[in-house]
Parts: sequence; structure tokens; C-alpha cells
Amino acid sequence: MPSDYEPDDEALRLYGRYKRARETEAELKDPVREQAARDLKAGAAVSDLAKLTGLTAEFFRRIARAEGVERKRAPTVGKLAATPPPALPRSAAPHWEGSPSKPSAEQPPADLYLSPAVADLTEDQVRLLVGQAEGQHPDWGREIRRELRGTPAQWIRYAIVEAAVQAGFVDVPGQGAEE
Repeated sequence: MPSDYEPDDEALRLYGRYKRARETEAELKDPVREQAARDLKAGAAVSDLAKLTGLTAEFFRRIARAEGVERKRAPTVGKLAATPPPALPRSAAPHWEGSPSKPSAEQPPADLYLSPAVADLTEDQVRLLVGQAEGQHPDWGREIRRELRGTPAQWIRYAIVEAAVQAGFVDVPGQGAEE
């Protein structure tokens, strides 16, 4: 049943522009698919094409799969991910040399061997750096926590940051790559 709606002139222009844009998109979709297939076969990355067109990366992944384009890297999520990403070998995880201790919460335990730059960080900075480091390598953060059982949590976080700085996973604010 038709309504008695009568759009004003501005609404008519807006809807007309949108309809023309959709028609143009429909006209261009097939040529874009064909060009994308050629570019993907020539080595273009899905993310590059997504940035150039405004289409989703998944649109181009589907084209690549349909065309049998070899992947640049193995999928890490979803049903196509065969196995979880490989964990760091135990030898690659930074090893904490200190021994557990129960010092006061005021001063860092001497046996943690914190560098002055790490010891001077604020709690907020430490929490941020721990998050960054454990986001990259969660296994060794758990390992350090296990090794330092009995040490106050505050200083365990500092120890994780110290190990992450030594391993090159994070930089101490104000000392990063510019030195």
C-alpha cells in the first residue's frame, strides 16, 4: 500500500545522489574485481588494495582465495588457522636471574637488578609497558611471575618491564630509539 509521503527537494537530491553512487559502484565492481585479481597475482597485498578502494580487506581476501593466489602469511585466526601461532621457544624467553625476595614495597628489592631507568618509572608507565610486552609474548610474563612468587606484585611488574627492555620488546619512555 503506497504511503502519502512526499519528500522535500533536499531529500530528493540526497536520495538521487545516493542512488547514482550505488549504480556507479555496481558498474565498477566487476572491473575492480578483475583488476584486483591481476594485482593480487602480481604480489599486491590485500591491505594495500583495501586502502586504495575503501573496500574491506575481506573483499580482496575472497578474490585472492577464488583466484588461488598464494598467501603471504598463514592465517592466524578462524577456521583456516591450522594451529595456534607457535610459542616462543623457552630459550627465546628472557630469563630472570634474580631470586624471589620479600622486601618492603617502598624500595625495589636489590636482587631484582632493576636498571635506574626502569626503577624510576611510574606505576602507570610500568602497567602500560607490561601490557605492551605481555601482549607480544604472554608466556614469558607468566614465567617471570612464577619465578618471582612471593615478591610484591608491584616489583614483579617492574621485573617484567626490565626483562622486556633487555629483550628489546619495549623501550623506556624518553630513552627509545633516539639514543
